[in-house]
Amino acid sequence: MELLVEARQLSAVAPSGILFTAVNAHVCLGDVAVISGAPGIARTALLLALCGRFPCTGGMLLTANGQHADAAQLRRRTSVARAARVIRTEPTLRVCEAITEQQALAGRSRGTAQSVSETLATMGLQPPPPQVLVKDMGPVEQVLFDLALARAQGTDGICFDGVDDDLSKDDRDFVRKAVAKLAALGTACVVTSCDPGWGTIDIPLGTSVATPAEVHPTTVDEGVVDDGLTGQAAREFRPMPDVVERDPGKEAEKASGEAW
Repeated sequence: MELLVEARQLSAVAPSGILFTAVNAHVCLGDVAVISGAPGIARTALLLALCGRFPCTGGMLLTANGQHADAAQLRRRTSVARAARVIRTEPTLRVCEAITEQQALAGRSRGTAQSVSETLATMGLQPPPPQVLVKDMGPVEQVLFDLALARAQGTDGICFDGVDDDLSKDDRDFVRKAVAKLAALGTACVVTSCDPGWGTIDIPLGTSVATPAEVHPTTVDEGVVDDGLTGQAAREFRPMPDVVERDPGKEAEKASGEAW
């Protein structure tokens, strides 16, 4: 497979000390590269460095044919689904609004909604209703939705910080399988996780003096239904438990003329 990025002896420091040092990695399209380590600025910094969004103080980044990869080139080839305290979908947006915003940011006039829907289906999730607020989706649904939005940008690689943080074991397994399905489409998935060994490429964080990021565990009532396509169970979207239930008749009438 085509090389996305290769890191050789990559290092970075911050005023607080060393973030990471002597990191080596070789990530190709179709790989699931897992940066394993405790949540914090060091882990996030390494993720962003591999996609051209964080300056390094040592080592080098290479792309195809052994050429040096500049930051602008890596930014063009990658999209960031989520990075702690830096990048994530605005939780107060409705699903349809988040898709429209992504479409505008990517400079597309159409196709984003269909891409998001198809990617979610590939990962085993029923698309959420267009009028649902992002913050009202469960944690797993938000992760997969952000991944689908990032893939809609049409880049070779997707980066996601803390892809399985604060999830139950069953939810972690579901998300990891979903990421593998996404990578099988030919997209390089570079993610961070507390656990090593579940991707195709393991990138241990190593030296870090960073303070762990704040975590906000959440729970959600979940269900599964047959997706009718893969023969596997697909997650059924359900809102967070504290969401006020909507009138199905009114919601159906309201959404009938809306395409997302």
